[in-house]
Amino acid sequence: MEPSLFISYVQKYFKGITVSVVKKLNDKNKETMRYRFMEMLTKAFSIDGKWESIIGEYTNVAADIVSMDSSLPLKKCDSLGMASGDIPKSGMKLYLTEKQLWVLDTLVANKASESEIIAELFKDLSRCIKGVYERMEFLFLRGLCEGVTEVTDTETSGVPIRMDFKYLDSNKRGVAVKWDNPETATPIDDIDSILNLASENGSKPTIVLLSRYKLRQLCACKQMKEQYYASMNLPTEKAPNLSLKKVNEFFADERGLKFDLIERTVKIEEENGTRKSVNPWNDNFLIFLSEYNVGKLVWAKCAEMNHPAKQVEYQTADEYILMSKYHKIDPLREFTSSQALVLPVITKVNDIYQLDTETIQG
Repeated sequence: MEPSLFISYVQKYFKGITVSVVKKLNDKNKETMRYRFMEMLTKAFSIDGKWESIIGEYTNVAADIVSMDSSLPLKKCDSLGMASGDIPKSGMKLYLTEKQLWVLDTLVANKASESEIIAELFKDLSRCIKGVYERMEFLFLRGLCEGVTEVTDTETSGVPIRMDFKYLDSNKRGVAVKWDNPETATPIDDIDSILNLASENGSKPTIVLLSRYKLRQLCACKQMKEQYYASMNLPTEKAPNLSLKKVNEFFADERGLKFDLIERTVKIEEENGTRKSVNPWNDNFLIFLSEYNVGKLVWAKCAEMNHPAKQVEYQTADEYILMSKYHKIDPLREFTSSQALVLPVITKVNDIYQLDTETIQG
């Protein structure tokens, strides 16, 4: 590696543009792409590069009433489970080709405005930062939905990984009838079974996450339509399908629930350069939460943060992403790269409930 071919511009603008990109990506009003992992996780630094989640099966039981001078009865201790592992590294790098570098040289030679020059020089910076965010979003949504995040070799050009957040089997339910049959499905009963289970455990779900595909099935079910229109004192015969707004009206009044759509795809580039869009959310599942904050975004320092190369220019994005700019020869290329030791970790598994609409509850 050698210093950037445009070192004066890098030293002058690298920091400011990095800060600007992070600010834009975190601004819900300006960035069209929503990042749930930013909204639903709290950042936490790991000094040893490991992620760890302690899961306690805590049950509140009533105290005993005993007479004076009597010993107190011993209650059963609750059990603890643990999910843990090493934080994997994620990142990407892009480069300007010799033709693109020729264009930059021409802009500089013709005394183009600095805004034109830095736009060309730093055009890969946003993509490299966003690439880490997109991977975190993929890992988070898949893990939140299924309790397990698994990235196969067809979904990454790097090393496949698997993380199990130890979702409780006792918090998972199937349905009485699959939701793909609107005439016979009983989605309200299925949802009530989750709410009853949570109540027995001392939890109170207030949020339901689901895909638009599953919402359409819910809105088309005969039971859902009949109960909604009956609650509004409207005819139930030949009633039209419901909308998200109507579903939320019904469940907010009756059960204190808000339905929140997960509509997200992440573009993946395979090792052979093929790009495809992947949906990290399992359409079959509804996830019930008591609150939006469900865990931590655990990060550690990259080795290069502690051992920077003298010929490389660095900046840190959002605390945990190490950005760098440098060039190489044979062929001549100007590189922009990002790397991060970071992982979304779901910790509040005791209060997460999963309804599988494709599994019949025995």
